[in-house]
Amino acid sequence: MTGLDDEGEDVLWNLTATGPAERSQRRRAVRARVEVPVTMPWSDGMLSGHTVDLSEAGLRALVDGWGLPPDNGAKIQVGVDLRERTVHLRGEIVRQTVQGPRWLLSVRFLDVPEGDSDSLRRRVFQALREERAAAE
Repeated sequence: MTGLDDEGEDVLWNLTATGPAERSQRRRAVRARVEVPVTMPWSDGMLSGHTVDLSEAGLRALVDGWGLPPDNGAKIQVGVDLRERTVHLRGEIVRQTVQGPRWLLSVRFLDVPEGDSDSLRRRVFQALREERAAAE
């Protein structure tokens, strides 16, 4: 039972769990596990792959690597295919992990234009709705 007991001087809340505990998001931007194509020009070539998760503030992407991976702090251009359109953003490598011939790159977006931010947010919330519907 959920309710408020305020008959005395002290206020007492009576709470009941309504479902399983979920991880909270302690980020400025909501992120979702969503797989969309990405491209990143790198070292006279083009890295291509897909996102592992996405938010309006950045992404983690698994790309086919070759040569040396970008260092943390490296500035990079990122193309993200959101179905309705592709956004081209400036980013900074936050972390990289080499997984054999593939690289897992964490990228923080820099100076995202408002229209691109809206498109990213729309895609993130669409993925969250799809995930919730699949779980029901």
